[in-house]
Amino acid sequence: MFESGNRVQDTLRDLARVMGARDAAICREMTKLHEDIRRAPIAELARSADRLETRGEFVLVVGPAATDAQAMSEDALDDLLRNRLKRDSVKDAVAHAVGAVGAAAPRNLCPRARACQGNEERA
Repeated sequence: MFESGNRVQDTLRDLARVMGARDAAICREMTKLHEDIRRAPIAELARSADRLETRGEFVLVVGPAATDAQAMSEDALDDLLRNRLKRDSVKDAVAHAVGAVGAAAPRNLCPRARACQGNEERA
C-alpha cells in the first residue's frame, strides 16, 4: 500500500495490531537515489516507527499469514468471533480475526461477527 510520511507511523501501528506477526517491508523513496528498504516482522517495524525518516513516499508491503492460520475451520472462526465478542466490539473482534485468518477480508468477517453476536444475544 502507498502511504505518506505523515501517516506511515500510525499505519504501521494499525497494521501491527490487525495483522499480527506477519513479515513486512517499508520501502521509502523507491527507485530514487535515497531508496531505503527495511524488512522485519510488522510488529518490529511498528516499534521502530518513531525512528523513521518520514520525508518522502512510502510503500508498505505485508506478507501472507501463516498457512496454519489460513486453514482455520468455519466453526473455529465462529468460536473465535464469539469469544472476542464477549469482551470486544464487532470492529475489534473482526480486527483480531483478520490477524488470525489472514486471507479473509474484513468485509467478509463483519457480517459473520454480527451473526455470531446475534446468536450470542439470543442464547
